[in-house]
Amino acid sequence: MVVNLRAKKRLVSRVTGVGIHRVWFDVEHVDDITDAITRENIRSLITANTIKIKPFRGTSRGRAKLKRIQKRKRGTTAGSKKGAKGARVGKKRVYV
Repeated sequence: MVVNLRAKKRLVSRVTGVGIHRVWFDVEHVDDITDAITRENIRSLITANTIKIKPFRGTSRGRAKLKRIQKRKRGTTAGSKKGAKGARVGKKRVYV
């Protein structure tokens, strides 16, 4: 029997302060989850590992790092420079 647990997921995400997609329910204990109606019930299920919070997954910077390494190989010719002559190297530094 399929049970709609969308409201329970939303409640768990509010109690724990994480997103809905990080909430995981143990399929063997669906009856216990459906019976849990208060925030205290939800907290007890989390301590019993019936409800788990998945670890945070950030955006991988791997591709960006490779791109930055490749860009280091480029030369700094006239077309690559941005900013005025005085913006890249100050007038005083040029003088000294």
